[in-house]
Amino acid sequence: MNQIKFTIAGMHCSSCVSRVTSAIEAIDGIQSASITLTPPSATITLGPSDTKDTHASPELRSSVSAAIAAAGDYSIADDPAEQATSPIEIEASFLTTYRPIILLVGFLMVTCTIVQWRSSHWSAREFAADFMGGFFLAFAFFKLLDWNGFARSFAMYDIVAQRSTAYARAYPVIEVAIGIAYLLRWQPLFTNCITLAIMAVGSIGVWQAVRAKQKIQCACLGTVFDLPMSVVTVIENGTMALMAIAMLLL
Repeated sequence: MNQIKFTIAGMHCSSCVSRVTSAIEAIDGIQSASITLTPPSATITLGPSDTKDTHASPELRSSVSAAIAAAGDYSIADDPAEQATSPIEIEASFLTTYRPIILLVGFLMVTCTIVQWRSSHWSAREFAADFMGGFFLAFAFFKLLDWNGFARSFAMYDIVAQRSTAYARAYPVIEVAIGIAYLLRWQPLFTNCITLAIMAVGSIGVWQAVRAKQKIQCACLGTVFDLPMSVVTVIENGTMALMAIAMLLL
């Protein structure tokens, strides 16, 4: 089996991996491509008819370079220093990295608090229902901004989405339906059971990715924000599952 390896500059998330993979595998004579973020590289398997040469020909290099450039802001890197400046290697502070989620959750909590204050009767159950409704609708909105990109990223770690493209694409729609159900207080028992099941199943894939220290993008806010998969994602799913359990018990 003849394999050629290139260092790819410009990749920073799982969507990038998907785009680069599709671009390279579309080149005639290439059997498959294995793309990694850490290190940012592409291992290309050539067809059985190709000569057993461990060095890329100028023609192959040119074809790969053109294909990945057409797929996005990607290029073949020659200088190791160029690899070191890849965005995935740059460490950011926790607050900077997760600022979108922190702001979104903060706004939801403030909004739900104001709604409760207007009703002049505080209810933990009502607060939780409003919060969860807003949470699912807001997160679904960001996923739908790049529906295909979300589905590709989600399939990188979710145990159901890995086996079903239909589920990966349907997930934002499911979140919209759940969000509306919470806001309308429609069938609370059914809504909370579905939420618990989805969050529990989702947490499995997230936990596996975190334990394996995979450098992939969290798809919780779609591909709009470059959020790394981490324990924060586990906490996010777990919190929603616990809130669903609490609402079932209240």
